[in-house]
Order: sequence, then structure tokens, then C-alpha cells
Amino acid sequence: MLIFSMLYTTQLQCVPFKQLSRQPNHSKTENISTMKSTKFFNKSTAIILALILIVVSFATIPLQHAAAATGTICDQFGSTTQGNYIVMNNRWGTTATQCINVTNNGFQIIQQDGFSAGGAPVSYPAIYAGCHYDNCSPNSGMPKQLSQISSVNTSVTVTYPGSGTYDAAYDIWLNADTNVSGVQDTEIMIWLNHTGSIQPVGSPTGSVNLAGRSWTVWVGNNGGNNVVSYVQAGITSFNADVKPFLMDAITRGAGFGNAAWYLTSVQMGFEPWSGGVGLSVNSFSSSINSGGPTPPPATPTPCTSCGSNLALNKPATSSSNENASVTPNLAVDGSAGTRWASAFSDPQWLQVDLGATQTINRVVLNWEAAYATAYQIQVSNAASGPWTTIFSTTNGSGGVNNLTVSGSGRYIRVYGTARATAYGYSLWEFEVYGSSGPTPTTPPTSTWNSVINKNSGKCVDARAASTANGTAVQQYTCNNSYAQQWQFQTTSGSYARVNNRSNATQVWDIAGTTDNALIQLWAYGGGGNQQWQSVSEGGGYYHFVSLATGKCLDVPTASTADSVQLVEYTCNGTSAQSFRLQAQP
Repeated sequence: MLIFSMLYTTQLQCVPFKQLSRQPNHSKTENISTMKSTKFFNKSTAIILALILIVVSFATIPLQHAAAATGTICDQFGSTTQGNYIVMNNRWGTTATQCINVTNNGFQIIQQDGFSAGGAPVSYPAIYAGCHYDNCSPNSGMPKQLSQISSVNTSVTVTYPGSGTYDAAYDIWLNADTNVSGVQDTEIMIWLNHTGSIQPVGSPTGSVNLAGRSWTVWVGNNGGNNVVSYVQAGITSFNADVKPFLMDAITRGAGFGNAAWYLTSVQMGFEPWSGGVGLSVNSFSSSINSGGPTPPPATPTPCTSCGSNLALNKPATSSSNENASVTPNLAVDGSAGTRWASAFSDPQWLQVDLGATQTINRVVLNWEAAYATAYQIQVSNAASGPWTTIFSTTNGSGGVNNLTVSGSGRYIRVYGTARATAYGYSLWEFEVYGSSGPTPTTPPTSTWNSVINKNSGKCVDARAASTANGTAVQQYTCNNSYAQQWQFQTTSGSYARVNNRSNATQVWDIAGTTDNALIQLWAYGGGGNQQWQSVSEGGGYYHFVSLATGKCLDVPTASTADSVQLVEYTCNGTSAQSFRLQAQP
């Protein structure tokens, strides 16, 4: 007992047991239950294992004090502070000996006796900035919220031996909060090299261009956290801003993160399955620069004499979004402090439904720092095209682009084909100017009207003459009852609420925002889903466009049957969306 007591005391002084096993990348053929038993053990298990190792090899393995700046570390989880970084042995997957030699600028594996036949690797010796199981390097600034980081700059040079099975990889960790005492939530690996038949967690999902290279992307979960791996080979020197990798990773699945998550560490090391002596990090650096998105220009819209912005608050869609805080509607909301941003790839587009055919003579693009060097402005009369290009450039310079164009269409989009940065495309505002096609017209507000569908000849009707909230608004054979009489009462601009004569506080209301969302009666509350724009088609017919969604009042499937509840649907110019008014006494 005396011997064990002395050994235990010595071990606690020399090995930071708070650094438990990391959760590394591993072959997808690895048995998960075995992985959990070997990789996710608790502190008590770690201490017992370390004591056994000490008793077995105390005479042959020198204990290294964690404070040594250079020298040899053979302890299972031994580490040392090296300037602003920490170097760790991190032999988490084997009881066989592994030793590293810590240098002034990195480390080298000098002994590695472990062997894995195809499951997980045996270790991850590494140098890192940030926090690993509460062991934080000096001056790293981590944990740091992604939204407050403008760049994560890192560089490394490495040496590979002529034999062995291993990968050389960055291991970067994100977490939903600032707790760095345990397993972090998302692991991002950047494989610079690999040998043998090893492969990352999960399965390949495609490729992406980042840091000037094309990477194969693997996505999976190792039983404890999500993993996104970017795989290359043969890279011996790497110098890049890796924030684009982080921002791409969080788009790869639910629970992978968002801009409110925290970067907790940037690690660079090796995962040997066998061999690995001679693997060396010759130099390493990592730093984060603070700052969120580049502030918008003081005057985002220089076009002061263009008339009304036809795109303002209109429905907008996009090819992709960087995350849930930079969606397409934020580029048409009239605010200089919100923006849309795409994924980090080409091409990408932002599309606006103007609600009706417009003659367009000017477009204003207010770019964030992530701008397009090559893009087109395109118009169409249908959401799916075909598209007509009315402006094109291959030498965009960012900032505010005030473009003179000539074209017409109901839909307009900016279509980016080349980015100026490693990030995606990002717009503070997308503004469109010109003149309208059919003029929005509010019918007389002092009269009650039957509203008759052009296709079916039936009247818009409150089902069973009810006035309760949630009553279906349907089509029904015209009968001149109050349930079929409506009043258009102006709310603001060219929009109006549509009151029912049986109870004028009850109005047309949309129970959703998507195609086929149902129309019902509901007490007026001032919402955009209760306000409609009447667009004259000529000949006494109108289509009715929702303020909230830009979609049209519609008889589903162009039905001619009684009791079919009306819906909203993407405006398409069909007779199922065309109505005439007939005044009632």
C-alpha cells in the first residue's frame, strides 16, 4: 500500500488527469460499443489504468513533469505548455508505450508501440490552442462565440515517415456553451494526409472548395458527438483561415451548431493506427480575430430618386443559407443591419417574387464583405424560370452596386458564380426599382360585394354562415346571403382587410405561410396574413395577393365543386385565382 500511495501521489503531480481521452475521428468500421468503453471512460477508470501502467512500466518509462517546455513525454495523458500552446501525448486508445519529444515549435513521435487493426486509432498526440478537458492554453481567447470571430488563422508544417498507418489532421471543436470540462458537441477534422485504408467517421457526402483546395467531405457521429471531416492528402504545409470550414460544418446537419456556438480549441496532430515514429509537427500557430460581420455602409441605398423599392418585404428565397440567422427575407426587409448569406460554394442565388409582372430599370445591391466578383441579374415570369439575364459582370468590386438595367418579370434574382472570399455571398439589401404591370386597385370600400371565381362561377362563402374564429372560407353556389358578402376596407397603402357582412370584425385570414395554407375567418388583428392587395387584371377581374406571403387567393386544383375551402398559393395567373366583384344592396 505504501508503494501504491507514493506512485499515486507522483502520478497526480506529473499527469494532468483532467485531460481524459479525446473523442477522435475513427474508422467507420469501428465497433461503437467498444469505442464507448475505451474512449468515454470516466476519471476513476483513467486513474486505475494509469496506476496499472505505472506499476508495470515504472522502471522503464520516465515520468515527465507537465511544466517542462521541451523534452520527452511518455505519460498517457502527459502534457506541457509550450509558449501560447499546449503539447499533449494523449495516448487514449492503447496501453502500449507512446513517447513524444517536445521541441521549441512542435513535437515528434519517437516511440509508438500500439496497434489498431482497423477500428479507432491508438492516440492523438497534438499541439493546440484553446481548451481540452479544462486544460486551457495561455492567451487563446477561447471559448469564443462564432458570431464574434472574423477569422481563425492557423499554419503548420509537418514531416511524414515512410511507413505506418496514420492520418495527420487538425481537430477543431465547437460547443453549444462555454463548458470545456467534457466532450464537446461538434468535431471538425481537416485531414492533411493519410496512409493505408483508414477513413473518417460516417460517410462521404460530396466535396467543397475551401482554403484554395477541393476537400472530400465526410459526415457522421462517433457515438458521442457529430463529426465533419474534410479530407485531402500529401499536404506538408498549410496556412489558412479555417473559419470557412467551421461555418460550412454547421450547415451539415441538425445539431451541428450555429453562429451562437463557441469555438473551444484548434488542435493539430496525428492519429496512428500502427507505426508513426517520425511523425512531426515542425511549426504551428493559431490565432483568432474578433469581430462579427462587416458593418454596412452608413447610407445603404444611394438611389434616392428611383421611386418605390418593388422588392421591399416581398417573398424571397435562396439556393442556401449560411445559417438560420441570415435568411433571404433579411435582404429585402429595408434594414441596413440585417443580411442574407449563402453557403460557401458556387453558384448561389437570391430570388424575389415581386407579386406581379414589373418593368425593371434599376437594381441596387448592397454587398457585405463577402461579395460576388461575377454575378448576373435575371428575370422570369415563373419561379422556376426560364431566366433572362438583364445584367452580367465578371469583375464585381463589392460595396453598393447601383445598376441600370432593362427588363420585365414577376421574379428577379441575383445569381452569383464567383466569390471574392472563401465565404459565401452576402447581401445587406437587394433593391429593385421600375414600374408595375397591372396596377393594384382597392375596390370601393363603402359597398358590399359578392366575390365570384372566374373558373367555377361560385361565390366566396363563410361555411354554414358561421362567424366564429376558424370558420372555413370556401366557394359555394351563389345565393346572395350575408355569408357571401364582403367589404374591402383599406388598411395601408394598396392593402385592405376583407370583412364579412355577417360580422364585420371577422376577415379573410391565412392559417399558414406555405402553398395550400387554408383561408379562414378570424377576428381582425392587423397581421399581414389578414391584408390583401387587389390587382386588377382588366375586364372587372382581380387576383388577391397576401401582404404576408405574396401568394394569391386560390381555389385548390381549380375545383368547381361546392364547399371547397380556399387556400393561398403561389400566384400563377390561372382562372382559379381570378375573381370578379358583384355589388350587393
